[in-house]
Amino acid sequence: TGLLPITRTEAGLAVVIAHEVAHALARHGAERMSDQMVASVGTAAAAVALSATVSGRSRTYLPAMMAAVGAGATVGYILPMSRAQESEADRIGLVLMAMAGYDPREAVGLWERMRAASSG
Repeated sequence: TGLLPITRTEAGLAVVIAHEVAHALARHGAERMSDQMVASVGTAAAAVALSATVSGRSRTYLPAMMAAVGAGATVGYILPMSRAQESEADRIGLVLMAMAGYDPREAVGLWERMRAASSG
């Protein structure tokens, strides 16, 4: 019920449902799990490499270095993949809602209302 005031119309609700169905059809959940595993393995490999090369007083900076590697993996790999998946779900969702007989142009108003509802 929290989403219905934002969707407002049947077409608005169709935008949201088609977008979510598109995530399932594109197997984004499985992709995200794989992406997380790749990032985890990469971060673990970086930890091993840093531990082997950093010595002396520099070892006190090892936790900060690892935090930077983790942040880099998130910003440089995970977030761009997530944005790409959202864009893909938007495109597929528009096709799905059109196939179901809804006007894809209704998506513009829905996403504007969604942005307004999430501000602040």
